[in-house]
Amino acid sequence: MSGSGFKRISGIVFPDTQRSWYNQSMTLEECEMACRMKCNCTAYANSDIRNGGCGCLLWFDELMDTRENDDKQDLYIKLAASELAGTHLYGFNYIFELLLT
Repeated sequence: MSGSGFKRISGIVFPDTQRSWYNQSMTLEECEMACRMKCNCTAYANSDIRNGGCGCLLWFDELMDTRENDDKQDLYIKLAASELAGTHLYGFNYIFELLLT
């Protein structure tokens, strides 16, 4: 999906997994490609960060129940290119604040 990219966020509890999908054998790069190919994918992450990370966890539609934490896991949130460039009306900071409320 062109016109979008991903912003890495660290230090948050992963969103609710009710609308998610996982595959334990995928790499993080394969996970990113899977999320890019699905227009309703909103974020992705490694499902297991031990030993360098493995597995794929994809979220679809809204990201619910996300809050700050001291976790070392990264969540990659899909954003429009304009949001990544900081030119969108709301911008990334606004979106991140909404995730944490």
